[in-house]
Amino acid sequence: MPPIFFTTPVGCQQDQPTARRFCSYRPPSVPICEPFSFSRSVERYILIPMKFMSIFGCALFIAASLSLSQQKKTPVPPPQPHLFHIWTDAKGDTHLEELKLANNRRPMIPGVTMNFSGLPAGEGAALLHHAPAHQFAITVSGKIDVAASDGTRAHLEVGDMAFLEDTTGKGHKTLEEGAGSVFLRVPEDFDVKAWARGE
Repeated sequence: MPPIFFTTPVGCQQDQPTARRFCSYRPPSVPICEPFSFSRSVERYILIPMKFMSIFGCALFIAASLSLSQQKKTPVPPPQPHLFHIWTDAKGDTHLEELKLANNRRPMIPGVTMNFSGLPAGEGAALLHHAPAHQFAITVSGKIDVAASDGTRAHLEVGDMAFLEDTTGKGHKTLEEGAGSVFLRVPEDFDVKAWARGE
C-alpha cells in the first residue's frame, strides 16, 4: 500500500519533490497557497468598486441633464390678460370689476368699429368722465390706472382690456403713463360677461 502524504504538513515550495507530489493530489476544496499581494487587494476592494461608482455617477448625470433639457423645451403659456368691466348702476354710481376670461374660444363680435388713440390723455381724463359708447379699451403701450366713482381701482398693463359701459352716471377717472389704447366700439346690446365666458 503506497504511503499517504495528506497527513504530512507540506508547504508550497517548488524545489521539494514531495511538495509537488502532495499538491498534485490536493483535493479541489483545499485552496492552493499563494503569497499575499497588496496591489491585488487594492485593485479588488478599492479600484474596481470606484470604477463602478464612477460609471453609475456618469449615468445619473446624463439622466439628470436629459431631464433638465426636456423641461426647458416645455412651452410656457403666455400670461392671461386682464379684463375689467366699468358700469353704472341705477343710482348713477360707477363700479369696476374684473371678469375672468374663459380658456375656450370666444365668438366674433359683429358690428365692431375701431379707433386708435396714440396721443397723451387730456387734462379731463384725471377727472370723472363718461365713456362715449360701449367699447373695449385695449392697452397697447404704457400703463393706465382707472378709478370708478365708488373708489374701486384697476391697473392696466400692455395687453389688458377695459370694457367701458358707463355712458351715464358719475363716470370714471384715468391716469395714463405713456399709454396708447385701441378702442373697439360694440353694439349697445353686447353682453360682455357672456362673451368673457365664451358664450
